[in-house]
Amino acid sequence: MLLLLNKFTYKELLEFEKFIKSPFFNTSERVTKLFFYLKSLYPGITEEKISRENIFKAINSGKKYDDQNARKLISDFNRIFEKYLAYKSFEKYKSAYNSYLSTSLKEAGDQKLFNFTAKKILTDFDNNFNRDNDYYYYKYKIENDVYYANFDSYKPGIPKIIKDKSKDVDFLFAFMKLHIYNEVLNIETAMKKKLDFDYSYYDSIMGFVKQNETEIKRKHPDLYVIYLRTLMYKHSDEFAYVKELINYIRKNARKFNKEKLNFYYTFAAAFYWEFYNKGDLSVIAPLFSIYNSMMKAESLIMYNKIFAADFNCIVLVGLHLEKYDWLENFIYKYGSYLDKEIRKDLVNLALARLHFRKNDFEKAISFASKVKSSSPIYYVNINFIFGKSFFEQNDIKSLEYILDNLKHYKSRNKQINKDLIDNINIFNFYMTRLIKIYDSNDEDSYIELKNFLKKEKRFVPDKRWLIEKIKEKEKSFK
Repeated sequence: MLLLLNKFTYKELLEFEKFIKSPFFNTSERVTKLFFYLKSLYPGITEEKISRENIFKAINSGKKYDDQNARKLISDFNRIFEKYLAYKSFEKYKSAYNSYLSTSLKEAGDQKLFNFTAKKILTDFDNNFNRDNDYYYYKYKIENDVYYANFDSYKPGIPKIIKDKSKDVDFLFAFMKLHIYNEVLNIETAMKKKLDFDYSYYDSIMGFVKQNETEIKRKHPDLYVIYLRTLMYKHSDEFAYVKELINYIRKNARKFNKEKLNFYYTFAAAFYWEFYNKGDLSVIAPLFSIYNSMMKAESLIMYNKIFAADFNCIVLVGLHLEKYDWLENFIYKYGSYLDKEIRKDLVNLALARLHFRKNDFEKAISFASKVKSSSPIYYVNINFIFGKSFFEQNDIKSLEYILDNLKHYKSRNKQINKDLIDNINIFNFYMTRLIKIYDSNDEDSYIELKNFLKKEKRFVPDKRWLIEKIKEKEKSFK
């Protein structure tokens, strides 16, 4: 757990220092000493430097090592560390904070103060634009406190507070159920088959949202977004719903927090990627528009980093649209936000792809050679770049070596998945035939390859480049 400190910004480290120094949270001088030892190592804390022996030596200079003592010190520190992380999370979620404040005031027994505070808190809830499961759950809890704190004062009949509680439970149930349905629908889409799952409440929830759509669209944006996402899965006119989703997000971009914007734009992007994977290149332009909107709204960075999947997707979109200057700026600007462990490899792979598309094959090979990861997906992709670059340089012997290497790699590597094996097979199939039509100048082989590609239903790595090479050869037959 101590290694987590490396991931702190310096500002967060100083904030944790204040927490450690506070006698309300920490009364142990030894824990404070351990913190300053770790601070002296930050951000280069390693397993070796925080071994029990090294920690004991740093805190108890000159004393004989006591393993039990060292274990207790680390345990005490971890307990304070966990308390700090929980406190920060609690402080971040205002709905939870207000709910526990309400309960504490109710239990204190000052009804007048409780009612005044609860009314103010519920007014804040009503003014909150972002309304997710926490919003509905904690609002219900506060309303529940209000109901029981004032139980003796209600007139005969159903108090408004019960109706408010009921409505919040309805919204909470609808919101959470639609999220679960989306998770299952996502799995079903990926597996391309219907799974054994209970959709009992689906029709009633969708009917509830449809019936209250005007109010929900205006006052319950998070529920409206997940409702649209569900319609994209379950409705034949799915493109109309993804466009409505994107327009709705853009219209309310300043009201959604950055985290929500990231999630919701990703919903829309994932929809278009499903069609891209089926060979529909018309979705590239709307994908670029989505990612551009995320950048303008500064919602691409999450938890001070960019996810590798988003980074790779944006690189692919930039390459398709030939926005090379834009893409180069993106790679250098956002590459620094990738996880440190994968940063160099992902940036070098992206730059290799970029320079290949710019016809600078020497640079493409140079950047691809800098990718050190042994991960199958990296290995296969850099070999695709090597292979295409060697073809462009008319280095057929090196290309044939790459094809043979990929053939053996898929056989001996047990970590490689079916999709990558399929990609290797398809790449080798088309590259072998491409070599043939360029070597033999045989028009029949060219026609055969062109027809293969025209009928191809599978994903073809860099299909666009392959089409370009075929068209180039076509000119020589005319």
